[in-house]
Amino acid sequence: MIEYSYAISWFIIIEIIGFITFPIISLTCGNLNDKGYSFSKILGIVFLTFITWLLASLHILKFGWFTVVFSLLILLLIMALLARNKKIGLVELFRDNRHMILKNEFIFLFAFVYPLR
Repeated sequence: MIEYSYAISWFIIIEIIGFITFPIISLTCGNLNDKGYSFSKILGIVFLTFITWLLASLHILKFGWFTVVFSLLILLLIMALLARNKKIGLVELFRDNRHMILKNEFIFLFAFVYPLR
């Protein structure tokens, strides 16, 4: 049972990272139907990992949970600035593309849960 709680918490964390990085991804993938939503989780993990690695490699911060959370806050700040300047309408995006986004979420959920069986 404990393994399932870890899986659920990782799933939620990945969803949050994807949501935070979506405005950043939508700048470069704006021509796609989903504005890059399907790539936001993958690239969000890459961005978070890169920022954390950079901070630890340059000895700005010692690697640990604080550095990861600090990197996530940097991503959140970038997202907030981009969302404010570009006026990305997340509500409109979800409303206009809800079928595609739900399909992407179902595929991600299936790929995430299937190995747990």
